[in-house]
Amino acid sequence: MAKVLFVEALRKNVDIPKDISSILSKLPKKLYLVYTIQYKRYAQKIKELMSKSSDFEIKGFTQILGCANLKTDADAILLIGSGRFHALEMALMSGKEVYILENDKLNKITKQEIDQYYKNRKTQLMKFYASDKIGIIVSLKPGQCNMKQALHFSEKLKEKGKQPYIFVENFIDIRELENFPIDSWINTACPGLELDNGMLNLRDMNEFIKEDNKQ
Repeated sequence: MAKVLFVEALRKNVDIPKDISSILSKLPKKLYLVYTIQYKRYAQKIKELMSKSSDFEIKGFTQILGCANLKTDADAILLIGSGRFHALEMALMSGKEVYILENDKLNKITKQEIDQYYKNRKTQLMKFYASDKIGIIVSLKPGQCNMKQALHFSEKLKEKGKQPYIFVENFIDIRELENFPIDSWINTACPGLELDNGMLNLRDMNEFIKEDNKQ
């Protein structure tokens, strides 16, 4: 088996903006700080700065991954990094307010974004119930492989008269899925896959499985 070496790709510029205190003053007091690996050194400096201030109570500090589900009693989560993928996923899974600090810009996951996600999910659920051919995506990556759950769900689909197909990949290319005559896709890998790609996560299938148990 080939050995895998992970190298931290850290951004070079870690200078703190002069007006950072004014920017951070817009945040709640009790915060859980998370960062993407590129922003590790920048995040450490932000943490040191906030820890010296009586305006903040730091409840945690850790690198964030796409599949992480934070458990915290903090008022909000501050993501130090770029992009909204991790932030939206944390907001959905934790139910907390999530802010994003990218250099000198502070943004927040809005209620409109959360509402739009659930609206899209409802549409995809309706499509799923009307579909016959169901594709189940399984990743081979460590920490994302959920083959057992996929096989169990596949049996539930068969009991409902649907045709399940399990797709096993190490690198999931969403564009390649268009080559298959699948009516609806269910993701068992990284939950971020379904945020912008019109698919459901296996966790969205709880009600479907409960219906089977009632019968």
